[in-house]
Amino acid sequence: MALSSYELERIADDMYKDRVITGWAYCGNCGYNLHSLPYIYTCPECGNQYNARPLKMKGIFVLHDTYFPASDIAATLLCAPVVYLLITGGVNPTEYGQLILGAAMGVIMLTFAHKACRQLPRFFKARSIARRIALEEKEE
Repeated sequence: MALSSYELERIADDMYKDRVITGWAYCGNCGYNLHSLPYIYTCPECGNQYNARPLKMKGIFVLHDTYFPASDIAATLLCAPVVYLLITGGVNPTEYGQLILGAAMGVIMLTFAHKACRQLPRFFKARSIARRIALEEKEE
């Protein structure tokens, strides 16, 4: 009898249910230090549900997961003038290929812009949590 991935996750969560976090883990919402709290619980400061079980790490602050989307912003800024030139030059009815290429580049540009706009708030939130953690560590 094979177990499904859901059943394996549930068994693993049950194994860690009564254990407490011995290392340093921080809430992914407010940056609260979760040291000595259960692996699966809610943050006492903000109420964020977390799972600090190894290989799961849901609701836990991990600094290396957040990055400034410089490459996505640069790609958007580089694609924008190309899209403009292709589309404005492609209005000529005989140059449909140029218009189609401009539309395709426009979709690519919007994809990069969307990805950058989704990552920026995460980056700034992670930065504020990292500052809070650094201030708390200085006080200790």
